[in-house]
Amino acid sequence: MYIRTPTHPHTHTHTHTHVYTGLRFNYHYSDSESQRGHLRVTVPAGRIAECGKYKSGALAVGARTMQEGGAMLGLTREQVELFCVDHLIMAEFACNEELLYMDFVFPTSKVTPGEAVVSGLEGVMQVLHAVLSGDFLWEEDAFVRAKQAFMQTHEQVKKSMEAAAAEHLLGNMCDGDARFLSVSPEALEALTLADVKMAVTDHLNTGNIEVSVSGDFDREELERLALHYLGTVPTTQSDQDIAKAIKDGAAAFTAPMIPPIKSGPKDLYIEINDSDPRAVAYVAGRAPNRWGILADGSRALDTTAGAKGQEKGSKTAMVKNLFNGLMKGGVSEENAVDYRQHPLYPCISLMLLQVWGLGFRFGCTPASRSCFCRFGFARTRIPVS
Repeated sequence: MYIRTPTHPHTHTHTHTHVYTGLRFNYHYSDSESQRGHLRVTVPAGRIAECGKYKSGALAVGARTMQEGGAMLGLTREQVELFCVDHLIMAEFACNEELLYMDFVFPTSKVTPGEAVVSGLEGVMQVLHAVLSGDFLWEEDAFVRAKQAFMQTHEQVKKSMEAAAAEHLLGNMCDGDARFLSVSPEALEALTLADVKMAVTDHLNTGNIEVSVSGDFDREELERLALHYLGTVPTTQSDQDIAKAIKDGAAAFTAPMIPPIKSGPKDLYIEINDSDPRAVAYVAGRAPNRWGILADGSRALDTTAGAKGQEKGSKTAMVKNLFNGLMKGGVSEENAVDYRQHPLYPCISLMLLQVWGLGFRFGCTPASRSCFCRFGFARTRIPVS
């Protein structure tokens, strides 16, 4: 079954939200690239979740193991790779600080003619159904290659001036929290295939998964394929289980976070052997995370509290009010749109700073309470501060 969310009559493109056996599914039509599509699966289970029973690096290495592997449904990795190549499907399995995600880029039409040939869109749905249904084969050789890749990354960080300075800075600000640093050789040595498999599969339950598709596709065909492939993914949580988990866990659950900075302002210095006489400088300190939430749980920009008699509503109502204000197009004080009310305003603002920044990079981690600014290089050998 699915539930469709009605779209606004004035929008030029259409976005719908469906629910299949607890799995959330969204799609957005866009003809910016003819006969091309992008599908992303997001699961709230990034490196921030590497605590408790999940070892350091388990989710990051688990995602890379899936990328290095690919055997499923009795097919070898080479056969699955050939299927993706034949249908021009590009796939990536990765993990960042807050999300485990899978990206697929594909043609929405058939690449070769024939009745028995499926389109790139249907090919992606077939692969995704196998992964989410638990038919993915976790291979030891893929796990070994994944660990080797992280070992190489760690060595590159140590030898790069920019990366090593950032690692040193984050390590001091996060009190050595390994979740915000590159995976160390010691952590890699302690991991087993069973550890990374458990860390990933434990979070791949239907109540956690969201699938989003954007591209040039036929809406009815996409809905049919989604219902056929995503609607038949075995439900790992019933509606009653999901409701009970939300009710019982909302108050008891504490979101994983890094320890607060203990010391006051200070300068950190690190020297690295480099081929050129140059330096890089980072300025960092306490700040809200990229979602605009401060360490005490309050919001950095809480404009709704002081609005004229306007009560604080849900995020959906907030976005609807913003959209209605944009549709009116008025510039008067009555119709003015306060973009800071949008829940994604802090995140988008930081992204714009990264795009527009000249000579420096500004960023903020999603789960931490710190931000940093990186300045350009100097042609003299000076300590990093």
